Amino acid sequence: MSQGPTIPRRRLRSELRAAREAVGFTQEQVAEELAWSTSKVIRIEAGIVGLSITDLRALLEMYEITNPARIRKLEEFARLSRKRSWWSAIKADEVSAQQRMLIGFEAEATKLRHFHPLLVPGLLQTEAYAAALLRDCAVPAPTEASFQTRMDVRLTRQQDTLERHAPPLVTAIIDEAALHRPVGGTETMREQLRHLLALGERANVEITILPWRVGAHPGMVHGGFTILQFDETADADVVYMEHGATDRVLTDDQEEIGKYWTIMQRLEQESLSVTDSRRLIERVLDGLD
Repeated sequence: MSQGPTIPRRRLRSELRAAREAVGFTQEQVAEELAWSTSKVIRIEAGIVGLSITDLRALLEMYEITNPARIRKLEEFARLSRKRSWWSAIKADEVSAQQRMLIGFEAEATKLRHFHPLLVPGLLQTEAYAAALLRDCAVPAPTEASFQTRMDVRLTRQQDTLERHAPPLVTAIIDEAALHRPVGGTETMREQLRHLLALGERANVEITILPWRVGAHPGMVHGGFTILQFDETADADVVYMEHGATDRVLTDDQEEIGKYWTIMQRLEQESLSVTDSRRLIERVLDGLD
């Protein structure tokens, strides 16, 4: 898998923030010393922007980092963090900053764990199902150009994540309610359920259903979310919370991320087995015929 910009940028900002704190400088002091704006330092440490080699070397000198191997590593992070990705060309008003972060992390994750109480998760949606959601749920309604861009992003995400060499292990817990809600009509749902059955046959995809009989559960309150995991132990888990206009990405708050792990483990315990989940999907599909 090729190295994208998201993880190197994350590692670089973490290293630079730790280095600044080690020498006891505030962000304001760094900005003043280098004749930068404070917002520039904040954006660098937040991983919002890439960093030129020239600016990086200025920071390393200020932070008294002289070890050649460490300098080479940080310069490589800086180089990779400025790499162009397919999603970097998307207009800001078409895909939110949070969604861009999700796409970047998805591109480099080795494990993805999804839960959604109302919908089939985005990576598992058919084109018709995704189109029906976008047309019927987006507020304000998208223009035709915006609709096409968002659909292209959804389909490219699926291709980039599920069809790449060495794809991630994807586990998805779907509330039973999502199987019965006729998004896009009967034929669209029939196609979607068949698609779930086909995806479930892949070695790297595991789909389970949270049945109605469970009753109340924490996912009803906290909504849809995804936990992303990475091979490198230095790369902590990331949580993406899918709450419409208020989507959030958690990268540093380990206490909050731990809360979502607790919720996921509870949902895993309450869900049907893979085999029983498949049988339930088949029964719902048969009921549509």
